[in-house]
Amino acid sequence: MNCKSLARILILVLAVVALAACGVEQPVDVKAITSQPKTFVGSDTCKMCHLEHYDSWKMTQHSRMIQDAKKNRDVIVVPIDEKRIRADLAKLSKKLKVPADKIYVPTVDEILYTIGSQWKQRYIVRKDGTLFISPIQYNLETHRWVNYQRRLPQHRGGFRETDLQ
Repeated sequence: MNCKSLARILILVLAVVALAACGVEQPVDVKAITSQPKTFVGSDTCKMCHLEHYDSWKMTQHSRMIQDAKKNRDVIVVPIDEKRIRADLAKLSKKLKVPADKIYVPTVDEILYTIGSQWKQRYIVRKDGTLFISPIQYNLETHRWVNYQRRLPQHRGGFRETDLQ
């Protein structure tokens, strides 16, 4: 057998293998997928099909909007000092619906996630098995603690932890 014949056989075998690999993929059952409950799948899932968009998004502050404080305590941008927080809130006493000393202030151990890191930071905690945004936020521009009032309908109650993963 000469080299040309051997090369032809090798090319033919590679072509058959390539065609066989193409036929292995199962068709997507759109009906089954759309009938499942809607849940947040996370950015890593999106990355699999949308790598170019993922890479662009990953370079923005949006990709760091919600951070896991249990995995990395450094995402909390300011010390959680209850005395200082209450002092800052007391300066707003005329605007507060509740006295500053009655506002819930989470401990560092209670903070599961942070929201924001550039202008403001809020904190997600678990109460009775439900996640809530705590009623305080830190303003990085003024270096002051203020009350956080949930104004948007989607923030009125708690949410599932799976919404954040």
